[in-house]
Amino acid sequence: MDSVTWGWIGLAIVAKASTVLALWIRLRWRVRQEQARGETLVTLAAALAAGGQVRDRRADGSCWTLTVPARTGGDHRG
Repeated sequence: MDSVTWGWIGLAIVAKASTVLALWIRLRWRVRQEQARGETLVTLAAALAAGGQVRDRRADGSCWTLTVPARTGGDHRG
């Protein structure tokens, strides 16, 4: 009966370790996605302030371009 008990304990430990590993991998993936999103926002904010062009090419092959014209002295809103 001791071997059955140790087997179940071992199985429980492996199951918990697998769950923790899966959560850790998912967390790392989400952190990388948020870092990429943050870098894109910083680049976009810099382009908006200066008037310029932002081109973003993602790892999946998608690409988008945003062109922001520079403001001239007479273009005031409000």
